[in-house]
Amino acid sequence: MDIKELGKKLHINWHEVSQHQFEEGMKVETEHKDVTHGDPVTNARNVVMDIKEVPDYYSRLSKMEKTGKKAMKKKSSK
Repeated sequence: MDIKELGKKLHINWHEVSQHQFEEGMKVETEHKDVTHGDPVTNARNVVMDIKEVPDYYSRLSKMEKTGKKAMKKKSSK
């Protein structure tokens, strides 16, 4: 199911939810197949909830992960 289909199915208002954040969120949330059993609708609901709480949630998450990886590299090189 593509982004537009999920948006339509869940009645997402793209004026309230950034499509970019939604797409990034879907990439992240598909990593949690053990929790959602790979159901794209469940993943999409989780993404929307995260974005509604923090509009740039997935940008922040990406930045945090990059910072963490750099810190781990520094730590392991010592």
